[in-house]
Amino acid sequence: MKYLIYITALLAFFGCNSFSKFVPEKYFAEGSEREFATAIYNGNSRKIKKMITDSIVDLNVSGEKGFSYLLYAVFEEKYNIVKILLEHGADPNQLSIIKHPDGSIEKLTPLVCVCRNHWYSIKYIKLLVEKGANVNDTIVSPPLVACIMNSGKDQKKVRYLIENGANINQVFGDYTPMQYAVLSRGLDMVDLLWNYGADPLYIGKKGNSLAYMVQKIVNKKLGTPEYVAHAQAIMNRLEKLGVKFPVTITPPEKEKTTITNSKPTE
Repeated sequence: MKYLIYITALLAFFGCNSFSKFVPEKYFAEGSEREFATAIYNGNSRKIKKMITDSIVDLNVSGEKGFSYLLYAVFEEKYNIVKILLEHGADPNQLSIIKHPDGSIEKLTPLVCVCRNHWYSIKYIKLLVEKGANVNDTIVSPPLVACIMNSGKDQKKVRYLIENGANINQVFGDYTPMQYAVLSRGLDMVDLLWNYGADPLYIGKKGNSLAYMVQKIVNKKLGTPEYVAHAQAIMNRLEKLGVKFPVTITPPEKEKTTITNSKPTE
């Protein structure tokens, strides 16, 4: 009886939809489209294979609200279904432009979705990459940047992407992966990227640089003593490459002597 009261209270507090946020009825049109999505939602691999074999659905045609079937399977964390869809020709790089019931629009590819959400196992990334996902795709954001910004201290996903072709110097939004690591307070990621050969001397079009970013952390003591000390260690490393502190935000065309063109050392 107590258990029943507890469940009833939960339903009253959260609402029934909280337990089925991405139900097929909200995103897929009636008919074969919703039938296939429902099979994905329920993890019904037998029905999925039959509908594909019978050519009832086109795996690479998005649903009514923009979900690709592959991304929907990723959303629902159905690893085995993701694998089946990829093995039967689902495009791992297909962009989904999803219209949610609240009116918001979300643009995602399967790999970026997995990289943006830390709870996904690395096995999803490995499967998508092995089946052709573009590790340097910028249609949404580079997967490497998404992993750097959302992996915390876990470096396994970042290492995997780098070792499978991710561009460690890819500029996106005027920042490099190394600079995004600082923005996400991941100085360990800065060290990792540097040791893989990333360029620590890049200056963005607006004049931002790794040197300026870590200098700001040190000067304003933005973090714990250990974090500030780590930023100081990166400054020391930059000085060995010829960087003269203090540095300012100076666009590259105006930069003369502050940053050298020396290659990074491990």
